[in-house]
Amino acid sequence: MLISARSYHHIVPTFKTLVSQMVFAPSHLFDNYEGQSVFGEIIHSIGVEIDRLPKSQILQTPIEDLVEHFYDRFVVTPVTIHSELATQDQEETMVDVSRDRNRYFSPGSEPRYPGTRITICYPFTGNSRLLQTTPSTFFSTHPIGEISNSPTLGGWVIVVTVEYTIDTNNQRIADDVRRNFDLIQRYLEFANADAMSFNGQLKARIRDRIESRKTRLKKNDGLADLMGIPLRQNPNAPTFNPVGIERKIVKPLPPVPTAAYEPEPGITGDQYEHILSVIRYVGISIEKTPGTFNGMNEENIRDVILAHLNGHYNGVATGEAFRKRGKTDIQIDQDGKSAFVAECKIWTGAKTASQAIDQLLGYLTWRDCKASLIFFNTKNQTFSSIQEKMPDVFQNHPLFKRAIPNSEPGEWRCVFKSQDDELREVTIHTFLFDLIVK
Repeated sequence: MLISARSYHHIVPTFKTLVSQMVFAPSHLFDNYEGQSVFGEIIHSIGVEIDRLPKSQILQTPIEDLVEHFYDRFVVTPVTIHSELATQDQEETMVDVSRDRNRYFSPGSEPRYPGTRITICYPFTGNSRLLQTTPSTFFSTHPIGEISNSPTLGGWVIVVTVEYTIDTNNQRIADDVRRNFDLIQRYLEFANADAMSFNGQLKARIRDRIESRKTRLKKNDGLADLMGIPLRQNPNAPTFNPVGIERKIVKPLPPVPTAAYEPEPGITGDQYEHILSVIRYVGISIEKTPGTFNGMNEENIRDVILAHLNGHYNGVATGEAFRKRGKTDIQIDQDGKSAFVAECKIWTGAKTASQAIDQLLGYLTWRDCKASLIFFNTKNQTFSSIQEKMPDVFQNHPLFKRAIPNSEPGEWRCVFKSQDDELREVTIHTFLFDLIVK
């Protein structure tokens, strides 16, 4: 009988052995009916760990770095049984047949009968808790087996031990063992599905918890400023040392910042998207009349984009403004700092595209800046080949951190580390426009 939706709360757990000739009470897998509490314990542990992070680390470490770190630590690895590596041992034994009503023993005699003990070890990888707890969908019959982690057995294994009297048919024993293994595999399908569902929501839940703590910290800072009374520093505050998990490579966090956190201004996500939409509109318009722009250099095309941006931002967009290490094509200032920076380039190859990323990162001087690279293809007839190369250009860059999903064709959005400070992130949205005259 198949059971789902946690209806087991109204069912008395029973064990009906598949091994019909087995005459002892075996242990069985997936028998803990608190399966969902395992995932709840993980979420609780994550919350405790996040609340223990030093304030400066929470406020100054990029949130996605924190998310990746805790995800790597707490993700539930699905179980894979390596049946091709299974081994078995057989030995003679005296089988307790006191539960066998078909056998008669005279009063005072020991109810034991000659037989065989078979021990099968199935190596597996993944989270062993999945084999010990009942998944959200299960059967009324559980498979037999125990979990063991022993160096002599080569690591984690499922140990299935069965005993049969000597008069049991061998084919029946083989069929019983096979049916038991098949049942383990069916249960694993349910358990792994639960794990994948949990993992699919894990990053969002971690992110929510981190953002919640950030909000609390900023609110407390605001209260401290309002009261005008300095906060006392705790000299015994714990430092953060990531603890590795077996068989996992956990993304480490940067060291705890020594400098005090100072909020810095920046454009909002909505403003960033609007600026990009203006550039997208101009680029598409240029693509529709490539003959008009094909002979222009990058500065001429830049001026066309600037004209449109100035129409939206009241003339504060400027060209060739001097920055930290050079001069950038387009910038929009806010409070004396660059709120948006962009570089216009004619596409000449993957190497120069990577150099353009370096150039753009060299201009940026403040936290979480939002920027853009705008490439125009005026020479390469196979535009699709350039599009195929673009993801590799980003991912092969030494400061690349992660790609952000983007549905717009001919556009890519990635996060890079600052050249000067690994705690600072730069979001770069890249456009690729085709100006080849067909």
